[in-house]
Amino acid sequence: MSTYTHETNTTRNALPNWDVFVTPGIPIVTPDKPPGVRETYFQAMASTLIYGVRDAVLVDAFMTVKQANTLADWVAARGKNLTTIYITHGHGDHWFGAGTLFERFPNARLVATPNVVKVMRQQASQDFLEKIWKAGFPGQIPDNLVIAEELKGSVIDLEGHELLAVELGHTDTDYTTCLNVPSIGLVVAGDAPTMTFTSTSPNQMRRRDESGSRRSTRLSRATHAQLSHHISDPKTTTIPGSSRRRGSTSEISTG
Repeated sequence: MSTYTHETNTTRNALPNWDVFVTPGIPIVTPDKPPGVRETYFQAMASTLIYGVRDAVLVDAFMTVKQANTLADWVAARGKNLTTIYITHGHGDHWFGAGTLFERFPNARLVATPNVVKVMRQQASQDFLEKIWKAGFPGQIPDNLVIAEELKGSVIDLEGHELLAVELGHTDTDYTTCLNVPSIGLVVAGDAPTMTFTSTSPNQMRRRDESGSRRSTRLSRATHAQLSHHISDPKTTTIPGSSRRRGSTSEISTG
């Protein structure tokens, strides 16, 4: 397991900070291994904790019971009040662990955009579970799958700072989102960067909130090109999570 801590500010000016937790890739049962390949791995994954003086918001919740328990230990060690778990998109490896996290953080809310909730329900169907997730990871998928409640509007509050859910459309699945924290220039992008942004010039995403005002998140190609929520090396301990470079306009976490 690996972590990355990004301390942007002290409590004196009380801007949020963020950490990234990376879990290694795990073996996956596949019926169609390439010739000569004896073992196949599912990708490593990342989860991001955005936190203030007291409270915290976790982005994505991993997949297996073991992964979720380890993530819960890591969150608890930060000593923050976990108020919210936000799910970037509906693939099960980003949220199946939420029910396990609730055993440790029963007062947290699990939220996602309405369209992401639709995909979560599809992924939790008996057909998906038996043919894909339980077949690939026998004995590891939690029994207590919890579907997120629909986020009302696009804003999650963290001690007076807005965390903005931004809909990105189709990336590696339908209705992908990211979570933007304008006050610290952070975008938690889930699986989106390699699917959507790696070939773009500096790009500006614009979304409208309930009142019709425009929300903007600037993403630079210099940052996009390095990032993926899933890590290609199944045994890596490298943090994929964030980068600030000269000329970039924001930082991105892929948890």
